[in-house]
Amino acid sequence: MKEIQEQRIRQYFVEACKTLIRGEGIQAVSARTIAEEAGYSYATLYNYFKDIKELVGICVDEFIAEARDYVLTQKITASGRDGIFHKVQCFARYYLQYPGVFHAVFTEDIRELRTPQSFKEKLDAVFEELLAEDFKSLGQSPEKTSMQIELLKLSTYSMLLLYINRRCPPEYKDFTAYFEQTINSIIER
Repeated sequence: MKEIQEQRIRQYFVEACKTLIRGEGIQAVSARTIAEEAGYSYATLYNYFKDIKELVGICVDEFIAEARDYVLTQKITASGRDGIFHKVQCFARYYLQYPGVFHAVFTEDIRELRTPQSFKEKLDAVFEELLAEDFKSLGQSPEKTSMQIELLKLSTYSMLLLYINRRCPPEYKDFTAYFEQTINSIIER
């Protein structure tokens, strides 16, 4: 019974941290703000987590899974090249909805966390899982598929980084046009 209660309290802190990151960004995350959001004292947080970075790391893992689930819940009926395009577009849309989540997943320095699988490996695995069947249907060589997936990942990550940080392009409609053009050119290679 005590173990269940401890898990429940840990999850309150995780959900509170995720709420803060989604709404206000990673800069809003502190022991006090998380504890306040969870309804506990900030000292209680340290009974369940080594530090804030451990808690943020757990949130990052969950955000990566949420991005995957977001894509899978979309009504994408297309397959092949169109399926790839729409899935990459949905993946990007998830992070565009939550710029704070994007920064937590892609730019926050949480290197010292020791996890069995790095965050990049988890992201890459999700991206590849989402696209595997569509690429398989194209009947191309594994080498070509691997290269296209790598180009799609890196292009998506970098275009999101530039747009979310308001580097370029400044307008959403310009970003979506550039994003679609880039993704289509990679898929058509």
